[in-house]
Parts: sequence; C-alpha cells; structure tokens
Amino acid sequence: MKKRDDFIRHMSEGLPDRPANIARIVAINQGTLPLTLEAPEARPVPPAEASRWMEEDPAIRTIDMREPAGFGEAHVPGAGNLPISSAEFEQRAGWVFDPDTPFLLLGENDRDARRASHKLAFVGLDSNVRGFIPGGMPAWRDAGLPSASLDQISVEGLHEHLRGDAGNGWNIVDVREDEEWTEGHIEGAHHMNFKKMGKADLDLPFPRGETLAVICGGGIRSSTGASLLQGHGYSGVINVVGGMSAWRAADYEVATEN
Repeated sequence: MKKRDDFIRHMSEGLPDRPANIARIVAINQGTLPLTLEAPEARPVPPAEASRWMEEDPAIRTIDMREPAGFGEAHVPGAGNLPISSAEFEQRAGWVFDPDTPFLLLGENDRDARRASHKLAFVGLDSNVRGFIPGGMPAWRDAGLPSASLDQISVEGLHEHLRGDAGNGWNIVDVREDEEWTEGHIEGAHHMNFKKMGKADLDLPFPRGETLAVICGGGIRSSTGASLLQGHGYSGVINVVGGMSAWRAADYEVATEN
C-alpha cells in the first residue's frame, strides 16, 4: 500500500492541483451523477430569512457575484467574492469551496442568480444553491442587517506605503499561479494561490490582526482571496486594485525567481 501511495505521489508531482469538486465532475462524466439538463433556477430568499439560515447553519456561504469595488464597499459578512463576469466563475467556485458547501447567491440584479446557477451546473454545483438574495446588498442593508467591507488600495498607494517607515508593518500576499509568481513579484511578498484559501485548515504565517495587502494579476482573484481571508477571521485585509499589471505599468521594481 505504501509503495502504491508513494508511486501516485511521485506521478502527481509537478501537476496542477485538482479542483475541490473533481469528484463530482468525474461522476458526471461517468454517468453516476446526472447532469442538469433543464435550466436550473434558484429561489428567492428574503434577506431576513437568509440571515436566519446563516445563523442556524454556519456552513452556508454567500457567493457575492459583484465586481470587487462594490464588494469592497459593503458585503454580507463572511461572503466570498466571485464576480460572475469572470469566464472562470464556476471553476473558481469549485476551487475555493468544499464540494458540499451550501450556497446563497447575491448579485447586482436577480438575473445574475439564474446565470450563476446555469454556470455552476457545468461543474455539478448547482444542487448546492439554496437560493438567492433578491434585491442584493441594497435590500440587505434596508433590512437593517450587518454588513462588512474590504478596503481597496491602488498600486501607487501601496508603493508609497512600502517606501515609508511603516511599510514593514504590512504583509503582501500574492495569490497568483506559480508561473506568474516566478515571472515577477513584489520583493518580500508571501505567495499562496487563491485556490487554496478556502480550505478549513488554511495556515498563513501572520497573526489575524496584521495588515495583509492581497495582490494578483489584475485585482479580481485578489478580491476573491481577500474575501476568503476575511472568512478565516483575518481583519486587516486590503485588496490591491489593478494588481501586478498596474504595478508593472507604473514601472515599480519586481523580484524574480531564478
């Protein structure tokens, strides 16, 4: 048994991590789990009811499908930011959430919920959707329910801060793929792919109260990663708008791996 496990481990070295919902994808391909053929529909769950559900079942996660700026201004506490505009929306949901996680959806409009349910069906996650919050964040706030925020910072602001005396008090968390990191990153940054940040046993070498400036290629994956860090109890999280693309465009220095 040990020899077999060692062989499998050896053959898997260097291969990309498998998505968290790979078992469902395989089951659909093998025909042991039915593929949703009709257009899936999520039912509306009023904000007060959605809040009560989340209190009764902490496993329920809200997928906030808005763009990072709107998410940063206000969102449901503990929500994960996965913009529906991303061509990888459903794949990213499979990466960052446990395959048995029940979802509530929240978007800019109610049409986003139908679109998301359809996309999630391709990776076998449509059955996880318990419903959507009609009216989005305006309805949530009008119901008097608590909200959270995610600070945003430009690359110019980040660069200026890192140059100052207080710069050492900030930690940079780069959530891109390995090859992107190797091609160039901010000196002293900590690398952790955002795909690993939904894991319950997430371990970062920072106290939960320290400031974490999260960066990716363009500011989308970093918002996802930052939202997951907030879900793990990290309070000093900041999303870097524009990411490494903006950092390079500003001609700021990058470190590379040899």
